Amino acid sequence: MDSWLVESDDEMGDMSMGLTSMTIDCDELNETSKEGCATFGYLLLQEDMETAEELDKIPTRNSGSIDDFCSNTETFATAFIEGFGGTIDDDDKEKFQTCYDTASAGSTGGYILWGATIAALAGVVLIAFNIFGIGALPVDTQKFGFIAGVAAGALAGIAVLIWYLMLPSEGDMSAGMNVWLTITGAVSGIAAGVLTKLKGNPSA
Repeated sequence: MDSWLVESDDEMGDMSMGLTSMTIDCDELNETSKEGCATFGYLLLQEDMETAEELDKIPTRNSGSIDDFCSNTETFATAFIEGFGGTIDDDDKEKFQTCYDTASAGSTGGYILWGATIAALAGVVLIAFNIFGIGALPVDTQKFGFIAGVAAGALAGIAVLIWYLMLPSEGDMSAGMNVWLTITGAVSGIAAGVLTKLKGNPSA
């Protein structure tokens, strides 16, 4: 599961957020809560909630983009509050903005991770060629393997840091498995680059 942020709720099920997508899982709830959770999860994660397809059986596990979830939540809450003669206050607006800020943090972190992925792929090729002494590439694989490995690790670490710093301070969600896996990958990339520099094959 693409989990960067996770939260469990007795009525809204298990919610997990990636960088740009999220999942609402209602499987662990009792039958009464499961139906309401599944309905809300399905509607709030549609690209256009108002034109969502009617299903005979709504799935208990629904996925979609965080941006759509934020937009649909704001639309639904606004219609509900105003339908009872109320108005959207500053607290409500702050909650909506918190959701959008979370989506923005994920998008920014995702862009940086793409750079880390490209550097990592280049690093894997260069380091592998260096380890096995393959001189097919017209570059110094020890030198550029070191650069690519360190760059990949640094970019992955920066992606996590920027994502974390951009996250709103409000909210009860905690870090998911992918945060720690990305940090581990960042350390591994830097270590691989340094080891290639120190122990690599200078002639490759």
